[in-house]
Amino acid sequence: MKKERIWIALFLVLVLALILRTASFPTNAFGEPDTYFHMRMTEQFIQEKGVPYYDELSLQGRFYHYATFFHAMNASFSILSGLKPFYSVRILPVIFGLIGVLLAFVFARKIFKDDKIALFAAFFLATMIFHMFRSSGDARPDGLALLLVAAIIYLVYSKRFLAAAFLGSAQILLHPLSSMYLILFLIVWAFVFKFKRKEFSFIKVFLIIELMVLIFLLWLMNSPYPISLYVSAVSMESSEMQKPLMLEFFYFFNIAWIFLMIGLVNIRKYFFLVLWFVFSFLYVMVGVRLGLFVAFPVAIISALGFHWIEGKVKEYKKILYVLLLILSAMTLFYWAQPGGGLLNQKEVASLNWMKEFTAKDANIMSIWDRGHPITYYTQRKVVIDGYFEFAPRLEERNNSMKTLISTSDCRKIAKETKKFNINYFFAPNSALGSIDFLNGILEAKNCANVESVFDNGGSRIIKYTK
Repeated sequence: MKKERIWIALFLVLVLALILRTASFPTNAFGEPDTYFHMRMTEQFIQEKGVPYYDELSLQGRFYHYATFFHAMNASFSILSGLKPFYSVRILPVIFGLIGVLLAFVFARKIFKDDKIALFAAFFLATMIFHMFRSSGDARPDGLALLLVAAIIYLVYSKRFLAAAFLGSAQILLHPLSSMYLILFLIVWAFVFKFKRKEFSFIKVFLIIELMVLIFLLWLMNSPYPISLYVSAVSMESSEMQKPLMLEFFYFFNIAWIFLMIGLVNIRKYFFLVLWFVFSFLYVMVGVRLGLFVAFPVAIISALGFHWIEGKVKEYKKILYVLLLILSAMTLFYWAQPGGGLLNQKEVASLNWMKEFTAKDANIMSIWDRGHPITYYTQRKVVIDGYFEFAPRLEERNNSMKTLISTSDCRKIAKETKKFNINYFFAPNSALGSIDFLNGILEAKNCANVESVFDNGGSRIIKYTK
């Protein structure tokens, strides 16, 4: 394929990647609760002109202990672009996603020395749902980490160690959990290559790791929490270590998994790629969130597999390309449909009502992951919100939530609301048809200390009186 056609095709792949990653923008809503938290922290960063010290709203007040790079970057982009955080935190993940697609092209080109395979790698990453999870308008630090980790691996592979060290320093202050994947892979890479007697710059790579660990420890020493608490049972829960179902891979990888199988058969001489894929695949077996990094090796290996098939059906290449586009369109149809986001319009209306008609010191309870949008829209304290690293009395909060949802016993309700001085319960749309809610909190209307103060058919606000 001529160079001009390669660049035109790459441009079209980037356009496709952009369309897929902005399909939900017209809904003006976020699909993940964490985005509301990161947006609020970005606003706080801008207001305080630096790192926030204390968050008054999360879990009724807690110290800010986030790795600072993500919110500092969001705040800087918002200021420089003139965009409000509501828009800037949606645009940045898409930009990172597009850069990731370009990185897949460059990395595959570096490994295979073939423009067409590189183009196929870019296409598979552009249409891979696993990659779109973190590059489609929902701000999360592991979205940028997905790009930085792959970029650092590429730089080490290309022996650009100074640039790798620079990005590694940023990565450790962006998302320590993702940095653990990177550090472990670099160590495995080093030892396996030593055993195989392959060329590897051990000293330079271990200096990069030492630099990252040192920066992490320096940041940790300035955290408001003791170092001994950082790696705790609670913080480990934040890695979402549920094991994925095998059938999920058919969804996560879109159609790339078909060509992945073929690519693996033809990959033996590319030992680095084998190692990267195997390590990442084993990592994803531990937890879905931890395994996002498998997206890059899968895209690159799938490109090799597709190129092999293309070579076998040279006379029917155009039909093969059309079939690839049709299959991709079929599997991406559901993903690309604009959804309603985490909250519908009636739920947002309820939260706006709470901001206007409730006391500023009110405490609100709701179900898991609704705390972040509640605090954003209402500017009120929440009892539980999903941001639970080092959460004070987390188990008690969780138990209170479960009890309030499932009981209509007036004395139990009074006991639980007293524990955390709970003033309101926000029942989202998904709760209104739930058996637990219907037989519990929604049936407690006869209690003297329970009052339904707002109901718009799409959500309900329940007030607790003393």
